[in-house]
Amino acid sequence: MKAPLRLGLWAWPKAKKQALLGSLQSIKHWELGEEKLGASILPFSALANLSASQVRQLGQIFCWAPEISWEDYQDLLARQVLVFRAPFPIFLQQLLPFLQAWWKEQIALAQEEEAILTEFAELGLWGQSKLMIRLFKRAKLLAQNKDFVFLQGPAGSGKSWLAGAMHGLSPFEQQPFITVNLMDHKREDLERLLFGQGKKKGHERHFGLLSSRGFQALLIQHIELLPFDLQELLAKLLKEGKYILPQGDSPVFLNQKLYLSSSKDLDYLQEQKKFSSQLLQQLKTRKLRIPSLSERGKGELIQLSQQFLRQFCEEQGLQLKSLHKSAQNRLKNWYFSENLRELKQLIERSALLSTGRFIKGKDLWLEDDFKQEVQQWIKNGSSMQEYQRQIIRHQLYVQKNHVVKAAQALGIGKSTIYRILEQEE
Repeated sequence: MKAPLRLGLWAWPKAKKQALLGSLQSIKHWELGEEKLGASILPFSALANLSASQVRQLGQIFCWAPEISWEDYQDLLARQVLVFRAPFPIFLQQLLPFLQAWWKEQIALAQEEEAILTEFAELGLWGQSKLMIRLFKRAKLLAQNKDFVFLQGPAGSGKSWLAGAMHGLSPFEQQPFITVNLMDHKREDLERLLFGQGKKKGHERHFGLLSSRGFQALLIQHIELLPFDLQELLAKLLKEGKYILPQGDSPVFLNQKLYLSSSKDLDYLQEQKKFSSQLLQQLKTRKLRIPSLSERGKGELIQLSQQFLRQFCEEQGLQLKSLHKSAQNRLKNWYFSENLRELKQLIERSALLSTGRFIKGKDLWLEDDFKQEVQQWIKNGSSMQEYQRQIIRHQLYVQKNHVVKAAQALGIGKSTIYRILEQEE
């Protein structure tokens, strides 16, 4: 921790404050402050007169309370206030060892947090908030064994990125990491794909991804799309570590580091009897909740934007750019319904379309801008063919030139996209 300890000394009589200042001289790297405090030293009479919001600004509280009641004493302990009940001269002697030990713990904690943020940043996941630090700590812990992990969070919040980072920090990082998006497969094919099939007449025994004999890490996205009977089978597998192949008779043992993810409210689906209660119970035992972009705060939003921008410029060989204040303000006031995914696409798109070293507010090409372009086409009297081409170009950009996904989003066939674009002169 490079910054000095900022201490608040509140409501002390002049003589006692001078005695406190004299005692504190033996502590290195501290300074007196009134805001952004690491800790505060104050008598109980001052603490009793502060509001809850004021107390939250004081950091760790060291309270001198020689005549406090037992009820007040218990209340302060419950609020994690360090209470000293000895006479003032003895209080001064007791305070310094406690303060020094606490500050040493804070330095060690800060170094640990910085190290874990660096580890995840090197794997492409950035964060600075306490919310993300807690998530990263638990994620690293859960990555160290073969037990499954359930990742739940809003669409685009970075569940697959987190799974990949956890794999990179696990003892199995050299093993394959496979991602399966259930949205890309037909419902009737999921049993064979995941669980396999026993040997039957005319068919050889088929091992699915979950019954693979070689160890691997497997991420299964959108598990709410599993048919109910397969949800029950998966619950049994997670609980017992084995299952019987469909149409088979011998058990198959799980030999995977399994990551499961969903952006849906599974509790609600279970209440509607659309999701297995047994599977939900298993998932909750090893659940990581990934916060939305809005939960992470506006400060972290700008940090993430700068990181995405720097990374994209380096990957594409572009001149390094920065976000202008006007762009930062516009980003802070925008609601990203698809969270990190939408933010990343916006930054990359704006980096390509902007000129100069700074991306300004007018350079951020948001969905509202597309609506304005459509209005401008109408005003200019563009032809129907031009409308179609512009809408297709926009959707192709959103879908990163994936023609099939663009066609699905527009509700047309991919051959229609090719035909309309070929008509362009």
